[in-house]
Amino acid sequence: MGQQVNFYLSPADLRALEERIRKCGEFLILHSRSPEAKPRIVSSLDFEENGEKWLFFFLVRPAELASIQMHEVAKQNYWAIDDLHSPVVEFTSWLPRRFQWIR
Repeated sequence: MGQQVNFYLSPADLRALEERIRKCGEFLILHSRSPEAKPRIVSSLDFEENGEKWLFFFLVRPAELASIQMHEVAKQNYWAIDDLHSPVVEFTSWLPRRFQWIR
């Protein structure tokens, strides 16, 4: 069974956290969704696509990328990482809005 830790970060804190994690060793950032049955690697935890900020990612060591298991979400036409059976750390971000943190 996994463990969960919650904390809040400003956009500047998020960039600093990502930089600090990178100093600890190599890791890849995986998008929570993929259009195909393999993980989708993105460049940053502050990833935006089509003007939309993505909030759900997974972190994985490069050597374990081949161990990632995917499952199809056929009705919504995408693949998702099977986080129960894959060597990943889930990272969920937040959107700050008008002095409130929105989950």
